Amino acid sequence: ASGCSKRPTEASNMAYHFAQNAADEQVATEIAAAERLDDTVFGQFINMIFSFLTQPKQANTMMEQIEGFAEAQGINPNAVKTLVRAWISLIQLVHRGNLTLPHFQEDLEKAGISAGKATQVTGLYKANFAALARSAIGKTFMVNQLVDMEWKFGVTAGSSEARRVGSTFLQMKLSLDKGSTTEHVHLELSLPQFYAFLSEMEKAKASLDVLS
Repeated sequence: ASGCSKRPTEASNMAYHFAQNAADEQVATEIAAAERLDDTVFGQFINMIFSFLTQPKQANTMMEQIEGFAEAQGINPNAVKTLVRAWISLIQLVHRGNLTLPHFQEDLEKAGISAGKATQVTGLYKANFAALARSAIGKTFMVNQLVDMEWKFGVTAGSSEARRVGSTFLQMKLSLDKGSTTEHVHLELSLPQFYAFLSEMEKAKASLDVLS
């Protein structure tokens, strides 16, 4: 199915743009510990997080990498595990909510992350957006059967960011067979994000064609 819609001005009672409930806001408290890492170590840590999220095969060695990182930096492994979980949850919440980069930057700084480190995170997020989408959908399809998909284009009628007004976006609804029930997963992408995601899907299909 397809169509066109207008999105109203966004509003939220949460302290952070990415948060939908109090549990989400707790994530902001947990990620703040990363600010104690120096810039170089922080960069290594954040790259490790995005590697876990965009390269499913990395999950097999996740614990080994976390323990190696903790040992190299002289940090308690359990503390690093907690920090990794918090940052993975944050990136997933931001991606699921389709946060803009300025809002993501604002949330990071509000949580206690310095502007320089926050910019590093948002830069990596932008660079890995399509891969994050591919990985998230891929994991969904691995455990669920897609039974239907709906999509529609829309135009932003109002936003807290003036530059987003009038911009085009794509909304998708995936219907997944969960056995006794059907679950609906909603995604929203800007056109540049959609084209980047489409390019990633085409690369994945080409790789599968070679192997088949």
